[in-house]
Amino acid sequence: MLLIFKLLLYDAMSRQVLPRDIKLLYGLSAARCNICEKVLFEPKINEDGYVHIGQMAHNIAYSEHESAPRAIDGLSGDNSYQNLILLCANDHISVDQNTALYTIEYIRTIKNNFENSVRIRLNNAVRPDKSLVDLIHSNYNLQALIYSLNFPLILLPFNIGDIIDMENFLLEPNRPTSYPFRDERLNGLMLPILELAHQLSPYIISYYSPSNVGDLRPIREKQIPVNEQAAITNIVQNLFQSIFNWLEYCRINYS
Repeated sequence: MLLIFKLLLYDAMSRQVLPRDIKLLYGLSAARCNICEKVLFEPKINEDGYVHIGQMAHNIAYSEHESAPRAIDGLSGDNSYQNLILLCANDHISVDQNTALYTIEYIRTIKNNFENSVRIRLNNAVRPDKSLVDLIHSNYNLQALIYSLNFPLILLPFNIGDIIDMENFLLEPNRPTSYPFRDERLNGLMLPILELAHQLSPYIISYYSPSNVGDLRPIREKQIPVNEQAAITNIVQNLFQSIFNWLEYCRINYS
């Protein structure tokens, strides 16, 4: 690693790029070209070590000469991380030869988008459960669901069945690649949600029907026995708490 850094520093000496800026440029880009995504250290053939093929290209030109790509009077000579983009040699040539396409704003956009994509991909690699957690939250509004569970003997949200659907149509297809989660805490939080939804399902089928305002209400002609009222209330209270715990853990660890 020290040899690689010395190589980068030597390569930058003529333009006096600060070591801090070199580290930022290579680190935030995962040592890849921001355009073609090529890894910028290639293994040597039949010997140990790597060949460095990366180039730190300027966005606004370093030179004040009017022929320099994207030259702006008074803004030349900037070797900071903010004015550099990491490229392979081929894309560096393209960027500097085709200034009509590779404008200052377009290069900034390329760099920002690429560095963001690196961050997202590495986050997903470190947290492999995040993609499934995001998929759950994008398809099922659990936050809205729990705030409709306050008066279960008067009404239940029509989308209460989404929890069972979540298991059937989202979690099951992801076995064994993504579900169960690798994070055992996620498994421990999801399991009671699914179990409570299954416990509640027979009561919904027996005693509730859709209303004309889009929720589920007890059937007037079919009185819910007192002991089953208590069971429904207990299940829904536990379901509320279980979903709340899930959302809180995901907010802290997977947002």
